[in-house]
Amino acid sequence: MSDRVTSELEAVVARLRAEQDVLLLDAEADERPPCQAVLQRIVELETKIQSVEDLIEDR
Repeated sequence: MSDRVTSELEAVVARLRAEQDVLLLDAEADERPPCQAVLQRIVELETKIQSVEDLIEDR
């Protein structure tokens, strides 16, 4: 895998983490527990992040 592809994958990870961080911070700011849909989205993002990081490591 080229350095360009690795850089692009790292950028994808950064975007996914940023989206996940927004969800986590919003959930933390609210006094009520987050709804199931928000929790599911956080988990989905974590799964995607891990998958992309695995791709980077396997290169």
